[in-house]
Amino acid sequence: MKILGWNCRSMFSPTAVRELLELQGRTKADVIFLLESHLNKYKADEVRRVLNFDSMFVVESDGWAGGLVLFYHKINKVVLNYVSDNFIDILFMNEDIVQWRFTGFYGRPSWSERSLSWDDIRNLHCKGKHPWVVLGDFNEILLSSEKEGGNAIPNAMMRDFRNCLQEMYWQSLHLEERRN
Repeated sequence: MKILGWNCRSMFSPTAVRELLELQGRTKADVIFLLESHLNKYKADEVRRVLNFDSMFVVESDGWAGGLVLFYHKINKVVLNYVSDNFIDILFMNEDIVQWRFTGFYGRPSWSERSLSWDDIRNLHCKGKHPWVVLGDFNEILLSSEKEGGNAIPNAMMRDFRNCLQEMYWQSLHLEERRN
């Protein structure tokens, strides 16, 4: 399965749609997750048709910012699990059995709300026992060496993100130990 994630920062321009079509032509993605799409359901449906997908989940933009869209094909047997302004969480099914889980995630851009993003990740992690893939823009980095130019990121911000990921890692290990 191929999944394409793109922080497109608006799909209103014909150039953005052309670029997405080109990416889809090269990757042949089975699922496309767009962040900051700035789309409503009507416009997202137009893009869906252009890309030849038959299904989608949309978190509408406020018109100026945000917006998430996940395009997929019905043959993939996808079920919407959870949704918010910052993520779309789906389950991939085989018959009536969950095979794995995917979350398209967009971290809150405001530093004052960043911890809410980590709360979202923690809550999503606790609500599933299946293999899980998270893709998106967390609006955070793990290490200062990942950033070039601009203002420095406070160490506390990066530490909170690292702590969140480490917590989930250790919880996953303990869950795996209990299963065996």
